[in-house]
Amino acid sequence: MDAWNNLGIIAQESGKLPFSETCLRNVLAARPTSPQAHNNMANTLRRLGESQQALHHYQQELTLDPHFVQACINQSSLLRELGQIE
Repeated sequence: MDAWNNLGIIAQESGKLPFSETCLRNVLAARPTSPQAHNNMANTLRRLGESQQALHHYQQELTLDPHFVQACINQSSLLRELGQIE
């Protein structure tokens, strides 16, 4: 699964967002409790303009690992972009 995760990140950074989503869905199917996979999926969905789905995955990640600082930053940033300051 690490290979799918890494490939998903590379695809995301290369702008191949639909392929990134496919890779990361494979990771989440095998490891639904992976905070990193949820963060990576959220980042891809955010870039695809799927804000609500991205928020769901950020929240899943924070539920699994409440101390994952990057998830807090990512979620806060997205909420600010959406005008949901509270």
